[in-house]
Amino acid sequence: MKKIALILILFSGMLHAQSHYNNYDSLWQEVQQLDKDNLPKSAYTKVSEIFEKAQKENNAPQLVKALMYQSKYALITEEDAQLNVVHNFEKEIEKATFPAKNILESVLAGLYWQYFQQNRWQFYKRTHTAEKVDSSDFRTWDLHTIFQEIDKHFQHSLENGLQAQNTKLEAFNALLHTQEGSKKYRPTLYDFLAQNALEFYKTGESNLPQPAYKFEIENPKLLGSNNDFLSVDLVAKDSTSQKLHALKIFQNLTLLHQKNKDIPALIAVSLERMDFVKENARFSNVNQVYLQGLLDFKKQYNAYPSATEIDYRIALAYQNQANTYKPETDETHRFDLQKALQICEDAIRRFPDSNGATRCKNLKNSITDAAMQISAEKIIIPLHPEKVWLKYKNLDKLYFRILSVSPDDEEKLQQIYNPDKRRAFLLDFPVVHQFETSLKNEKDYQFHTTEIILPEIAQGFYVIVASTESNFGTSSNYAFSFVQATNLALVESKINNSYRYQVVNRNTGRPISGAKVHIRNKNARYSNKPIDINLTSDSQGFVSYQAHSHHNQVEITVQHLNDTGVFRYYRIYKQNDYPNDRHKFHTNTVFLFTDRSIYRPSQTVYFKGIAVAQKENISSV
Repeated sequence: MKKIALILILFSGMLHAQSHYNNYDSLWQEVQQLDKDNLPKSAYTKVSEIFEKAQKENNAPQLVKALMYQSKYALITEEDAQLNVVHNFEKEIEKATFPAKNILESVLAGLYWQYFQQNRWQFYKRTHTAEKVDSSDFRTWDLHTIFQEIDKHFQHSLENGLQAQNTKLEAFNALLHTQEGSKKYRPTLYDFLAQNALEFYKTGESNLPQPAYKFEIENPKLLGSNNDFLSVDLVAKDSTSQKLHALKIFQNLTLLHQKNKDIPALIAVSLERMDFVKENARFSNVNQVYLQGLLDFKKQYNAYPSATEIDYRIALAYQNQANTYKPETDETHRFDLQKALQICEDAIRRFPDSNGATRCKNLKNSITDAAMQISAEKIIIPLHPEKVWLKYKNLDKLYFRILSVSPDDEEKLQQIYNPDKRRAFLLDFPVVHQFETSLKNEKDYQFHTTEIILPEIAQGFYVIVASTESNFGTSSNYAFSFVQATNLALVESKINNSYRYQVVNRNTGRPISGAKVHIRNKNARYSNKPIDINLTSDSQGFVSYQAHSHHNQVEITVQHLNDTGVFRYYRIYKQNDYPNDRHKFHTNTVFLFTDRSIYRPSQTVYFKGIAVAQKENISSV
């Protein structure tokens, strides 16, 4: 019951409490009050009175509205009423005439469609049958059957198309929750019914059995001007194709608004058609054909405010082309963002208050906004020249600060989501170095990358902050990256449940003896046996730990002389015990170690490998 209830409530959200028929106003006000008082049975009785009155007066909008509300309250008050609701619609459809019949057909198709969407997993597992398992219970149908029924009712809703095209949608305000100006995009009853059907036909369903002669969108004219589109004869062997039905509806809507010179509606439906064809086309150069079609379309209707919607689509198309730019590899569309920006500015200048101009303003801001990302190696060598990687756009200069922090400040900052509080948190740290750097602004509005040389910094923990303002003000854009400077490095190896860590010099790779090693897991509350131990490295720099449980977020702090290194995000886990015969097999394992985790281009990589043979639970190098 819940599924259909949700569907009807969603549709009833479109129903308007007011009416152009004054003699219904007081009745609907009574229904509203009963609804507020949580009296669904009384509300159902009052709605039934409205239904009978609308039937006698042949008032299609009020009749459909009353039927919708009857269904709503029946689902609240009656157990398992969903079948009765559908049967009531079917019964009223048999008796109804245009336009009530067409609206009810559309609503019933929508009910089936939404029920399928919420229960698609049940339909996917059912076998297709030649006949309906139970013709009166749609819940038992298979995937093919329910789609046939949805298609049938949507097609019936579009019958008497000429009458629907000549019927203004204003006559059905009692059914609709309208927005200001919406009628210029959906002026007729046919628009309303066709758009409901398009929601189904545009979607498609890949799990339906497809014939060998499946219809595909392969004609570039379908993406061209309206005249080109209307010249295509939409005849195909695959007559059940949802895409084919969608294109036929688009042709009918285009003809209607072209004949009536409903320019806003014509532009809206033409753009919707072009977007649909672009997403489903199976011919080459789709994006180029789409862009050219938009440019031709714009020339025809450039004098109308609604044409700014075309401008917006053109600018988006140029932006998408610009996104294919790859430095030194593919620079074909490198400067297409300049074209997009010019299109947006022209649309804003011509019709600043139009919907398309508003969209163009947002797109313009996204193109011209300054942006940056910085990244540095997590661990660097103290008092040694290092670099930070920078990705940026629309910037001529950046201001850098290197702030001294503690090992725990990175995790604290990750818990701050408010940008202003995060900025204030960073401003509290002492400044160790500050400098500025000029950047090359190519005026192409693309992202570019470079490396910035950092001042030499002593052993410790730091955050590097880049800002568009020298004072790191509240209006500035900023980015940051945490680093630690240490000569210590830690190498991990594991055999069975024994973890070995070797402390080595980050510059030379030589083992460091006598280093203090503190191993702990920071999320101890989730572990069986928390880790918190102190060890000292031997003459070869090794310490060992025998795993007794599973631990995540393990942090290892190493101290030697004046140097401290903190190494995070290790994982320690105990392997399951296997039967003794599993250890009789001979296995070989190779452990590879590199001198660092990140390398720059042309930098030499130093590595070593240790091969371990294991037989009958005995390991040897």
